[in-house]
Amino acid sequence: MWERSLGGGASGYIIMEMEVAQDSIDASTLAYIKREIGKLPDKSIVEDYNNKNATNCKMAADKFDSTLDVRLIPKGELDAIFDLDGWNTFYEKFPEADGLVWLSPVGFDKSEEFAVLLYQRQFGGLGDPGPTT
Repeated sequence: MWERSLGGGASGYIIMEMEVAQDSIDASTLAYIKREIGKLPDKSIVEDYNNKNATNCKMAADKFDSTLDVRLIPKGELDAIFDLDGWNTFYEKFPEADGLVWLSPVGFDKSEEFAVLLYQRQFGGLGDPGPTT
């Protein structure tokens, strides 16, 4: 179901920003996680996530093992698209795209049994992206 949650339709493809910006799990994020899952994550997950997201990094296309067509686009190209006319220009350039996705590097606990990542998805127009399970 991972592919469905990213929005991969039968003919669509996923556009992802190639550069991943710095991020960290802060107190408000920990409070959100506790509300959603009923407990705080292991400290090792938070430390690993924050260490891996302390600097900007680039996604690698060859790291995706998916049946989806994933296209990594440089941040400068996406910025130029949205500076012109936003989603109209985006869908002119990528007419079959299901939207735009951002994924962070993954933080793992010491046993590598549990993980946390940031997942964001945006798409233009009015519509329902469907289930994200």
